[in-house]
Amino acid sequence: MPRPHGKIEKSKDFKGSIKKIFKSLSPWHFLLGISLTLAMISAILALIAPNQLSNLTDYITEGITPRISETRITEIMKDDSISMEDKSVAMDIMGSMDKNSKTEELLASIDKLPDSIKEKIEPV
Repeated sequence: MPRPHGKIEKSKDFKGSIKKIFKSLSPWHFLLGISLTLAMISAILALIAPNQLSNLTDYITEGITPRISETRITEIMKDDSISMEDKSVAMDIMGSMDKNSKTEELLASIDKLPDSIKEKIEPV
């Protein structure tokens, strides 16, 4: 650390000084190499991890979100394995749903659907 109002001296033999430092650290070359390698791996993982966490979050959200869309509802209504009675009950319930409703209300409406339709809408 320079003294107050003192003059900073530059190394006269930078290469020689670095060689002396590396020579004095020679017993720890292996450990220094390992630590530098681990530091590089850590930096790479710090760059990759946020993107992977984003993908994981999307995957989890996809798994807990009901699969309701216009195309999915059309497929369900065309499905011959579902009775007309269940389809009409489902249409009444879905017609009463409001897009601006709270999530809890929408999920409660989904729970009222007949089992034959609910199993096709529920998350995997």
